[in-house]
Amino acid sequence: MRLCAALHDRVLPLGHPAVRTLVLQSLFQMGSLCRGSKERVYPEHRTGWDAEGGALEALGYELERLAEQLDDTPRDHDAVLLLGEVAAYLGDWAPLCNSVARRFAAMTSRAADGLVSWLGTELQAREHVLAWAGKPLWSVLFLAEQHALIKPA
Repeated sequence: MRLCAALHDRVLPLGHPAVRTLVLQSLFQMGSLCRGSKERVYPEHRTGWDAEGGALEALGYELERLAEQLDDTPRDHDAVLLLGEVAAYLGDWAPLCNSVARRFAAMTSRAADGLVSWLGTELQAREHVLAWAGKPLWSVLFLAEQHALIKPA
């Protein structure tokens, strides 16, 4: 599968909106349908993709490898969102992709928690600045010390 090769070679800018559209369309396209084993209906171009060593297994391992790499780079939010959606979609056929999707979800949850924490701190600081505007410097330092915003000298 070409998507698997592109993910392996890291040639796609995963944060770009056009790449997101391309990747999702390549996954979601149906094409001709056929019946597989166990009486499940598959798109014809995916016949055998869930066999051992097939494209689905390879995609699962590539997604797992990318999850490991992206876990350390919290700035690639768009890539994490895209790959999490891909893993969640593929999780219907591959248990490995379910665990990878949960890992991507945990990354987004940590990023959201950090953002909420940062926003809370920023808003508190701005409230204090607005409350202390126009007061003498010694008064502001005393109040900051009392609110544990600075350590006493």
